[in-house]
Order: sequence, then structure tokens, then C-alpha cells
Amino acid sequence: MNGLHLAAFASLTTLIMLSPVKAQGVDLHLAHGESELIQQHFTNGETITASCSKHCLDLDLYLYDIDGNLLSQDTDLDIAPTLSAPYDGDFLLEVFMPNCEHPEGCTARIYSQQESLSSLPSQ
Repeated sequence: MNGLHLAAFASLTTLIMLSPVKAQGVDLHLAHGESELIQQHFTNGETITASCSKHCLDLDLYLYDIDGNLLSQDTDLDIAPTLSAPYDGDFLLEVFMPNCEHPEGCTARIYSQQESLSSLPSQ
């Protein structure tokens, strides 16, 4: 690679490194009526979403601060609950499976995403 292309590549690499999409994900196997508590760091406005396997009839999310105080919840009768982190920090996320029709349980996928550029001030 000549010097000009190397400099252009370095600039592009720097741009990509400064503006990545942050994403987190975890899969849980939960039986009917079971819940799991996860400690996780989220950034302000980071969207936390869950989805569920085909045997799941309902899935709920509860977001607590690190001291266990409830901050937000999505308990609608659906299999795709969504929450947003209210600030940067460590949280407790409870994933509750109120209704799974499979005798061996259901798989819940929890993921979050935030584009880091969205937190930059507009010019």
C-alpha cells in the first residue's frame, strides 16, 4: 500500500473507531413463570429489546437501578418488549417469561443497541 492509500485507510479506520454501533446480546432459556436477573451497563437512551421463540406467548422486561428500584417496565401482552436506559450506568434487567407453552421452556433473546453518534451534539 502506498503512503496516500495508507493515510486514507488510517483516516477511515479512525472514523469507524470513533463512531461504532454499540450492541449487546444474550440468550436465555426460561420455563413458564420463570425469570432471570442480569446486571448490565447501558448508556443513556440505549434501546433494550427482547424477542422470544415460537412457543413463547408473552415476555416481559423490568429495568431496575443497581439498588433494585424499578425504573421502567414493559409488561404488555406481547413477545417483543422494549425499554430504554434512562441514563449511563449499571442496571439490573429482569426478563420474565409469564407464558411459555413448551414443556421444556422457551428461548428469549435480549439485545440492546445505541449508535454512539446519536449522543454527539448537533452542529
